[in-house]
Amino acid sequence: MACQEILDAGYALQIIQDENIHEFNLNHGNLEKVRLFKLVFITKARLFDDIERLLSEKIPDNDFRLFSNPVTQIDFKEGERIRNQLPDGAPPPKDPTNAS
Repeated sequence: MACQEILDAGYALQIIQDENIHEFNLNHGNLEKVRLFKLVFITKARLFDDIERLLSEKIPDNDFRLFSNPVTQIDFKEGERIRNQLPDGAPPPKDPTNAS
């Protein structure tokens, strides 16, 4: 469902889903293994807050953990495709503590 929401909103061009990962936690000294679903997609940094807001609104009962890994290099064609086909995103919110 998250994949559908992200793609429908135009925040990514494709998504890779990895279902074969687990998280390990200690719960009162006992090791717990939790199956996770990892979604990987390339988007614009300015869309991060928009994606987080979208998923919170559309799928409020899910415990999403969003991480961002900067892409430092990408081939020219894919970079152009991302720049041209994805929206710019909302500008970052203004800092209320900064009066300028």
